Amino acid sequence: MTSVYPAGTAGDLLRRTRVAFGRDHDPSACVRPETVAAVILGAPSPPSDAQVGEIDLPATS
Repeated sequence: MTSVYPAGTAGDLLRRTRVAFGRDHDPSACVRPETVAAVILGAPSPPSDAQVGEIDLPATS
């Protein structure tokens, strides 16, 4: 089992949530959805002597 902990993801849901709470939304400070998908797709195939237990994707800023 692998747990994934992405930071704010630059998607419409986060934009709407931040706007609803009167906060600024800067997609360039978020993780891109494509990045999250690429990391998740690569997780099931590590080398045979390793396993992925957690994936932490922090925001870039």
